[in-house]
Amino acid sequence: MVKPVVVVGSGFSGLSCAFHIAEAGIPVLILEKKDKIGGYFPQLKRQFPTNTCGVCFMHPSYPAYCPYLEAERHSNITTFTNVSIENIINKDEGVEVKYISSGVLHIVEAQAIVIATGYEPFDISLKPELGGGIYDNVFAALNFEEYLYENMAENKSLPYRKIAYIQCVGSRDLKIKQPYCSSFCCMYAIKQALLIKEFNPEVEISIFYMDLRAFGKEYERYYMSAKEKGINFIRSAVASVKKRPSTGKLEVLYTKDGSAVEENFDAVILSQGAVIEKNVVELLKKLDIKVDFYEPAPFKDREIQKNIYITGTLFDPMDIPDSVIDGVAVAAKVISKNMITPKDPHIFKVKKQKVGKIGIFLFNCDENIDESIRASFPDAIKVRDEDELSFAISQNKIEGAIVISDDIRIIEAKLKDKNYCGLHLNSVILIPFHNNALVEEVNASLLRLKQVKRNSYIPKSLNGKVCIIGGGLAGLVAANFLAKMGFSVIIVEKEERLGGRLLDIPSRFELINKYIKDVEGHQNIEVFLKTNVKNVSGRLGEFFLQLDSNDEIRKIKVDAILITTGGIPRKNILSYEDGKRVFTTFDFEKRCDEISKSKKIVFIQCAGSRTEENPVCYRVCCKKSITHAIELKDRNPQIEIYILHKDIRTYGFSENIYRQARGLGIQFIRFVKEPEVVNNDDRLIVKVLEEGTNSEFVIDPEYILLSSGINPNNEDVSRIFGLDTVDGFLTPYNKKTGLLDIKNGIYSAGLCLAPNYTEDVIKQAEAVAVRIATKLAARQLSVCFNTAFVNPKYCCGCELCVKACPVSARYMDYEEKIAKVDETLCEGCGTCAMVCANKASQHKVYEHKSMLKTLDIMVG
Repeated sequence: MVKPVVVVGSGFSGLSCAFHIAEAGIPVLILEKKDKIGGYFPQLKRQFPTNTCGVCFMHPSYPAYCPYLEAERHSNITTFTNVSIENIINKDEGVEVKYISSGVLHIVEAQAIVIATGYEPFDISLKPELGGGIYDNVFAALNFEEYLYENMAENKSLPYRKIAYIQCVGSRDLKIKQPYCSSFCCMYAIKQALLIKEFNPEVEISIFYMDLRAFGKEYERYYMSAKEKGINFIRSAVASVKKRPSTGKLEVLYTKDGSAVEENFDAVILSQGAVIEKNVVELLKKLDIKVDFYEPAPFKDREIQKNIYITGTLFDPMDIPDSVIDGVAVAAKVISKNMITPKDPHIFKVKKQKVGKIGIFLFNCDENIDESIRASFPDAIKVRDEDELSFAISQNKIEGAIVISDDIRIIEAKLKDKNYCGLHLNSVILIPFHNNALVEEVNASLLRLKQVKRNSYIPKSLNGKVCIIGGGLAGLVAANFLAKMGFSVIIVEKEERLGGRLLDIPSRFELINKYIKDVEGHQNIEVFLKTNVKNVSGRLGEFFLQLDSNDEIRKIKVDAILITTGGIPRKNILSYEDGKRVFTTFDFEKRCDEISKSKKIVFIQCAGSRTEENPVCYRVCCKKSITHAIELKDRNPQIEIYILHKDIRTYGFSENIYRQARGLGIQFIRFVKEPEVVNNDDRLIVKVLEEGTNSEFVIDPEYILLSSGINPNNEDVSRIFGLDTVDGFLTPYNKKTGLLDIKNGIYSAGLCLAPNYTEDVIKQAEAVAVRIATKLAARQLSVCFNTAFVNPKYCCGCELCVKACPVSARYMDYEEKIAKVDETLCEGCGTCAMVCANKASQHKVYEHKSMLKTLDIMVG
């Protein structure tokens, strides 16, 4: 018997980790301390930057139901709530986990444990100076979000006309021993403010902040849109919040341009930070792991001990996209010690197209439902579980089944695991008993089952090949994982050697050469250098690529495509950059010895970025510059270093690096407008106007280092594949939880997707490799039966169905000049049938003829 993997915690990172491990065929036991799984995402009905939900896209087989439902539906996942972890004991053969559930002590022998305990929101009553826990119109942000949704649902206006948000409450605060940045507070405050403006545009909103940390994919655009909609951003740490008894107004005391200001508001929202719970820290101590949250990286690796992993906010405070990817990356580490064992798809062989005997089954229904159904259908059979259902179908020689139950989403998954109890998928109809016209619905289903045609099918076979476009770090990491899982990998690299831009960074030589060596020595990996993709066609399971290598044309067929084309350093973007004394931080390592001997240097952040013309934050620049500055200080303590910036975006535990740099005497100057730089032959002069004090600084450094970011290398692939981009970066299927999926069968990772650190590129590559591997592991794609089909006589080739299909299951056959359906991708949503003006696109279960015949029978 395969030992399970225990996942402690069921937020975004915990569930994404659990889903992918379970999809690999490994049993998972989820232990959750609360009475429901899901962490905080049930409270977050809308998420930035789309202001929609989309949490279902974290599941490896999207579209899916909400994650907590999918966890209940999955046959490899068992969930326990109201659990307390007593101890974790590491053993040679695995991990022993002791936990209490319903007052009973349980002991589980697991192959591994993943600790994904997330965070608790900071208790605002610990900040009484801001009115937390004192005034009824001072809200914790998460509580206000629920209140906001209630008002939106009831279409009610807020009773407040002037609202203030105060950032960093419970973050970046040494007094309360919360030294780190929680990473997500700035953005959820902006999201709430935009939602308020959407439903109550007359409300005046101010956000008080120190550094606005909008560092994620398209977050800077989101921030700029908030400014355009009239949200007022005030850079100031609020000193106090007091209520005027006479008016009930809240007086907010802060500083502006060096002077104290009092301003009245109707309500104040405190943006709570993330608190790592003490019991989690105590649990880690039992493993002899001491955690210091004042360190830049409290944990050096996600595998903190053999077979013991951590993920999500416990590893480093992070927002939803990073949490989801982090969970999948940890799943990759667990899966890499196993092999993926997919389920064998059930093959339906049909002797006759029409359904014979039809049974009506009451699946765990209460007495009232039993009586009402039996009054109209005396032969209805009551069953308690799927085993009894399977037995009843077999004993009564049933060919079609109508199953009445509470939550048909759960029953659907159980029947799928049972291969629909031997029935054809089109011969099963599920009906929820929460139905005002239940008897009428059963009658309609009986008629529909008699009309539906059943067909045999052969699953689409796969060749187990994956094409990776780009041989940089992300491509190499993904190739290694996929090859280890038994897939054949083809790497297409346009340069003359593998390695990408890391070949130009001395500190990364050892890392990148290790991956190159692994790839070049693996029998499952084929590498094409100095090769370009000229053309691509097809879809998941049968992509056809045309490769051009030294005028030699190759054609390959693969199941999936991974785009990892990386990025190119942005250079020569400012007029005063000469490459000698003024150059980008990309050249820092090569010139570090030379720079460290100087007396004075200047770093200029956001060089050519975070502007109207280029509204992109490149995410890594602030931390990189501060890290370089600290290195220079270590080499030469006397050197003067100035970092000129708009905001310092050292999120998560990186806040500790920012504090360390200030302690070393590194000067940070926040500028109002772009610094003025004079580059004469003999000297450099930098003039900068400081925000807040309006003081002008004139600096004469020996070197100026520009933090300029990277440009994604996507121009060719976006054109060839017909992919959307924003600011040059590829646009994913879902910007929140489906960040690595571009289209069905096309994936992406690394700098072509978004700016990121090297460590996070590796994480993305591991995560995307798992998503590909679990999708293709069965080496065949099952056909869904409730799919669309096309009547070629009526199809005019207008392509409306192709454009409307949300899962890329519709495509044009330009030789026959008609639209077609890929039944392995079609989810049966019916969208194409809805948009088809000629009724050429139809749904198999709701075919026009059968539906009209059903209506004729019903109306007599």
